[in-house]
Amino acid sequence: MKVLLVTIMLAVLGLAGATAARSSTALRLAPAALVCPAPSQPAPVALDLDYFKGYLSDTGTLIGSAVRWRPSNWLKMSLGVLAMSRLIDEEDDVQMWVQDHRTAATDRMAGFARCLGDGRYVAPALSAVYCYGRLQDDLRAERTALLGLESFALSGALCEGIKLVTHKHRPVSSDLETEKWSGPSLTPSNLSFPSGHSATAFAVATVIASEYGTHRLVPPLAYCAASLCAVSRINDNAHWTSDVLVGSAVGYLTARAIVGLHGDQSRMRLAILPSLGLGRADLAVSCRF
Repeated sequence: MKVLLVTIMLAVLGLAGATAARSSTALRLAPAALVCPAPSQPAPVALDLDYFKGYLSDTGTLIGSAVRWRPSNWLKMSLGVLAMSRLIDEEDDVQMWVQDHRTAATDRMAGFARCLGDGRYVAPALSAVYCYGRLQDDLRAERTALLGLESFALSGALCEGIKLVTHKHRPVSSDLETEKWSGPSLTPSNLSFPSGHSATAFAVATVIASEYGTHRLVPPLAYCAASLCAVSRINDNAHWTSDVLVGSAVGYLTARAIVGLHGDQSRMRLAILPSLGLGRADLAVSCRF
């Protein structure tokens, strides 16, 4: 039952991302308006000094937005923390079940899937996508690669900060009988919470799903691959369930925010609306980005 709960939570996170990606590209018709087709040209993201400065400005924007959360946001956050604390109490049983059912097949799957969240593979892959975009004059590919790299970097930095504050012991640690959390320090050990692989996988998957959401199969496939990477970390006994879920959420939310901060011209809507006045009738043009 607990394993089923974990699977459902990962599936819900992926489904929410896929749904959000599709809805962000949906055409919305305004009453009494003629909406012109959206242009296919994405908002360009250039690899220049401003791009790297954007890492700092975007980080500041994200922190500022969290400070200005509404009460409803804090309520959702509190409910999430309560659910996670309950899961942490039960994750030992989940870990034991997964290890008891670990097979050569699951290890082969994990061996492939973990690469999807390994920065040593992800960064070169995104760089290759960027080079392809430059050579083929494909602005969408360039944009996907650069936003993917930024989401990867910021979500990774956030995960590393949390790791240093919590210092949660990994499932393979020999001292779990005495303690599971060591608390803040700068030691490079016991950095289990949250999962950096899961954060990276979901960050890149979210950017891909957002940028290519008009293709029906892309979001589900992207989030399915990210979920496999997250599950592989539990199979490998490298992370606890809570590590994987929080890491996945960090990657997803960071990438959604980064994509949102870099508005896409393909989501521009041009509406022609009737305008009525005293003794006259004309048309008003409204352009929404």
